[in-house]
Amino acid sequence: MQVTGNPLKDLMVRAGQSSQKAAMIYQHSDDERQREVAAGLDGMVRSERAKHHKDGGPHHQQESSAG
Repeated sequence: MQVTGNPLKDLMVRAGQSSQKAAMIYQHSDDERQREVAAGLDGMVRSERAKHHKDGGPHHQQESSAG
C-alpha cells in the first residue's frame, strides 16, 4: 500500500510506528484522493478491456463457440 506516493512501511518508520494498524489510524482520505484512486482504477479496467478486445480475449472465444 502506498500513501502520498510512499510505501506504508517508509511512513511507519518515519513516524515511529511499529504496526500497520497504528499507522492506519493517522491515514486520511479526502474527496480529491478518492477521485484519483477512482481514475486510476478506471484506467486499469479500461486498459485490460482494451487488451482483451484487441487480443480476442476469453469472452470473445466463448461467444464464437456458443453460436
